[in-house]
Amino acid sequence: AKTPYLQTNYELFDIYSGNLKPYIEQIMKESLSEQYFNQIKSRIMPINILKRLIDKLSKCYSTSPIRTSTNMQDFIDYYVDELNLDLSMNTADEFANLFKGYALEPYVKNGKACLRVLPYDRFLVYSDDASNPLAVTVFIKIMGKKLIKNTKTGSLESRTVYYFYTNDEFLAYDSKKEVYSPAMEGNGGINPYGVIPLYYANRSKYSILPIQDTDLSAMVKLIPNILSDLGGAILFQCFSIIYGIDINFEKLTISPNSLWSFKSDKASQKDPKIGTIKPEADIDKVMMFIKESLAIWIESRGIKAGSIGNIDAQNFASGIAKIIDEMDTYELRKVSIQSFQVEEFEFFEMLLKMHNYWVSKGLIKNQQMYNGELELSIEYDEPKPYMSKTEQLDSIERELKLGTIDFETAVKELHPDWDENKVKEIVAAKKEPLEIEVKEDDVATNDNSNTKGLETETEASDRTWGYRLYSWEE
Repeated sequence: AKTPYLQTNYELFDIYSGNLKPYIEQIMKESLSEQYFNQIKSRIMPINILKRLIDKLSKCYSTSPIRTSTNMQDFIDYYVDELNLDLSMNTADEFANLFKGYALEPYVKNGKACLRVLPYDRFLVYSDDASNPLAVTVFIKIMGKKLIKNTKTGSLESRTVYYFYTNDEFLAYDSKKEVYSPAMEGNGGINPYGVIPLYYANRSKYSILPIQDTDLSAMVKLIPNILSDLGGAILFQCFSIIYGIDINFEKLTISPNSLWSFKSDKASQKDPKIGTIKPEADIDKVMMFIKESLAIWIESRGIKAGSIGNIDAQNFASGIAKIIDEMDTYELRKVSIQSFQVEEFEFFEMLLKMHNYWVSKGLIKNQQMYNGELELSIEYDEPKPYMSKTEQLDSIERELKLGTIDFETAVKELHPDWDENKVKEIVAAKKEPLEIEVKEDDVATNDNSNTKGLETETEASDRTWGYRLYSWEE
């Protein structure tokens, strides 16, 4: 019953992974004649904005959060490092924006704790909790197809295998509702952890399976589809349609050096005429339509779109990129951070129970077991509204002039990715503004129009400001 749900999520993940072209081809096959499609299919433009859009939204873990525990700091530090948690949670952030949900699966391999992040086309969840229908009571992991022997015919069949987890049980079935015995060997259908060993994060407040956004897939396909239509129009604009009136066109050859000689139909008593029809499409208007549609769609998702200026065939790519680059995702990131604070805490609570089991069975070495309730606080880097580099420079320059910040703070704000040594190096190398020596030969003495070598007051101020911040050498 949930196959269409999983198929939609698979399609989103497939496009996000880079496989957009087959979906555009399918749309064009359905909407164009076979002859026309075969002529323009080589000009399909699978420009994929989904990856860049999701990456722009998924910035909660661009700076590592500070995780502080008053009673189990060693446990937290061990798994943050062992699981490479920030990288995995960045992937979870991407999936949360793509599917509105994700799953985390800790496991042990060769004595090492590992973590995989499951996209939302490889699992389902179910709840039979009457008091809280959003609480997961059954987690279904889709294991893919396996070759399974048919007990009646003895032949091998390809069937999809499903693992079912509850807090106490583990069961494995195939798509024909038969028990998948290889997965049941040695466990007796018991879940030894006492908790479902996969953490499910759901960004819906009303349904255990989040309602999918139909606009995301549609818009991601629409833009390259329109561009491909435009590519076909451009192709046929290159060739004029030649027509003739009262002309016998037999054995006429089209070539640069050809000479056509023809006669009119004497019975018609009309002069022969020849002409051309050149198809035309307003390319710039189509491209502006695409750009404005993208901006409206982004705004409809609660994101402030970037600058929308004039656009034509020459600046189309940079125009689309600018919209995405200048998107202000400040409000959405604030909400995401609130969700991640809850989700990470719940994940560590689950992981604590799994950790104690692993240690008790000797699956991981040199680790102790922990008792009691986990105490943990997680602080994320405070998101800031989007500001262009020019706006940042202007703001910091005003604060420097007012004396509300010092030079070192200004450098750190402009370059938060620089380490402490780099910042100190720049601060130490700071010099006084250079004085410009203007040679008399460079200044016009008789002709006021000759201004070579001179700086306006604004230019001098801009250059000095840049030198103060970066210690540029002239």
